[in-house]
Amino acid sequence: MKIIKHLGLYAALIAASALFPILRHITHVEFILHLAAIPFEIPLGVLLVERFIESREKTERRWQLVHIESYHFRGAMRGLFIADLQAL
Repeated sequence: MKIIKHLGLYAALIAASALFPILRHITHVEFILHLAAIPFEIPLGVLLVERFIESREKTERRWQLVHIESYHFRGAMRGLFIADLQAL
């Protein structure tokens, strides 16, 4: 699973996000709280894009299988049709 593969990266991003409230407390700058959301948004965006790409790849693989199956079916039907014509 890809989430487990990048678990260290996600843990580092969450740890970085946990540092921003501490910095806000020290500096009293409210903008730092907005920066704290960025490490959470990155993994969510990555997960959404990965799912979108995987669903597209699945759809493409299905279409490829449909084309392969139709090719085999047409080949079998062609052989049957030629055999029927030769039998006449």
